[in-house]
Amino acid sequence: MNQARSLLAILLLSSTAHGAGQSLAGMGALTCEDYLKYRKTPSEVFETAVISWVQGFLSGQNIERMERVKREQQKAAQYLLPVVSYYLPHLDNYCQEIPQAPIWMGAVALDHELEKSIDSAFRAPDWKP
Repeated sequence: MNQARSLLAILLLSSTAHGAGQSLAGMGALTCEDYLKYRKTPSEVFETAVISWVQGFLSGQNIERMERVKREQQKAAQYLLPVVSYYLPHLDNYCQEIPQAPIWMGAVALDHELEKSIDSAFRAPDWKP
């Protein structure tokens, strides 16, 4: 129950930190610095929330790519999501390199990495933070 309360507090802080009119809320708005602080104390609830958010983000990226192509090209425009054990180490590394970034940027970096497995005609344009 304490983990659930902690997660609720994290989500509330990350969604209210930017004030009204924000374009991103929830786990993705959490800074890498805060993410790394929470990672120091193992929490299944926190880890599950982060993984679920990143999986949802990547799934959304796949859907967005599918929407841009003809029906017969949709399968080729998607990548396969990594195994669950891949997400946290990826974010850990990303956040250690750029602690001031929000974790959504780490998810974007992962999306660009995964896009390399699909035909370049379906990839998003290069984007640098």
